[in-house]
Amino acid sequence: MALILRRVVLVRHGQYDEHDTGKLTPFGRKQASVTARAFEGMRIDSVVSSTLIRAKETAEIIAEHIGYETVTHSALLCECVPTMLPASLRVKVDPDHVRQDRERADRAYERFFRPSPRPRTDLVICHGNIIRFFACRALGVQPRAWIKMQSLHCGITEISVLPNGETRLASYNDTGHLPRHMRTMSNAAAKSD
Repeated sequence: MALILRRVVLVRHGQYDEHDTGKLTPFGRKQASVTARAFEGMRIDSVVSSTLIRAKETAEIIAEHIGYETVTHSALLCECVPTMLPASLRVKVDPDHVRQDRERADRAYERFFRPSPRPRTDLVICHGNIIRFFACRALGVQPRAWIKMQSLHCGITEISVLPNGETRLASYNDTGHLPRHMRTMSNAAAKSD
């Protein structure tokens, strides 16, 4: 008997204008187009993105390329800071904001990583921090480990959800579909590494 499972394929959005519009840069649009090719011929059951413009634009580019007509959006998938940051980063965050982000990230995990009664693949386009948080939850490690994980633009992460609800991290931040010169990260992440 075949194992029925849900595949959640997470894609970080492409490079975007961090200082003004929040929209994808022309380079970010190209990253999204190249990334879309990784899903050619793959059966996709849903495409969902966060409500932030950079994720929505990335999702639209990918969905159009693979011929998927309906992209849904969820504010649960917006960028977050799910745990307090280490003092070494010298970035102040409001503890109440972190608590709210963590609660939202936990709700997103419970919603998108449930067992499925039939095999399915969900394509989720969102953000680096929340993808890193999801990977930690899938592995069962301390959520604060997310800060130690790198996340590149249009990196692909895959998590399998077994019928009993257990999860398996199949891949993390895969950028093999992108030529080396197209592998970028945000300026804030580059400064903290």
